[in-house]
Amino acid sequence: MKKIIISLTLLLFIFSCSGQKETVKKEPVTLTISAAASLKKSMDKIVENYKKEHPDVTINVNYGGSGALEKQIIGGAAADIFISAAKKNMDNLEKENLIIKETRKDLLKNTLVLIAPNTQKDTLKSSKELKNTGKIALGEEKTVPAGKYGKQTLEKLNLWNNIQNKIVYQKDVTAVLNIVELGEVDAGIVYLTDAKKLKNGFIVEEFSQDLHEPIVYPAAVISSTKNKEQAEQFLKYLEDSASKKIFEDAGFKF
Repeated sequence: MKKIIISLTLLLFIFSCSGQKETVKKEPVTLTISAAASLKKSMDKIVENYKKEHPDVTINVNYGGSGALEKQIIGGAAADIFISAAKKNMDNLEKENLIIKETRKDLLKNTLVLIAPNTQKDTLKSSKELKNTGKIALGEEKTVPAGKYGKQTLEKLNLWNNIQNKIVYQKDVTAVLNIVELGEVDAGIVYLTDAKKLKNGFIVEEFSQDLHEPIVYPAAVISSTKNKEQAEQFLKYLEDSASKKIFEDAGFKF
């Protein structure tokens, strides 16, 4: 009888232990992502989906111009992942050993477009007519990749010398989009993915890829991260079918 009682006690102990193991929760993790401003609409949706599947992970996204984000990371700002709108910014961090090189990947591609407020529909039909327009919004060349690509494009089209005194520089592509929609400028240059958000404006022209450097979005895990495994897991999530569809719907290419 004693043997039976001891056996039952052992079984109960084993079951209670296994039950405890099953209810053990994962340690909460917070990931900080520094991402190009042009990714905001897509990233917000993807982050929301990821949180539903990984309730133990909190994700904070810091959006901005890629150059500004690069400077923040070099200056010691907390970040686990960096997604840039230009290879140069990622190259600079790699030279400083601030990213984990083996995690770096080219995530997305984008297209550059000329946009204008609806008030310009009858007057602005192509980039050739920029000589006759008023102010033109462009991202800061040194900190906003779209601004750099925009200048390269305007130079290739032999327009830059005629219009550079009309350029109104902005801190990122979102700011360019906003100032165009408000009608404070006659035109602006942004990514196709940003132009798709236009409510009070339109796409005048889609620029050929051979007018500027390739628009590539590299991503990598930051060397100082304390959450390397979770950061790499999120980068993989950005390439799964559901995330790809969100990016493609926004106008990005792979």
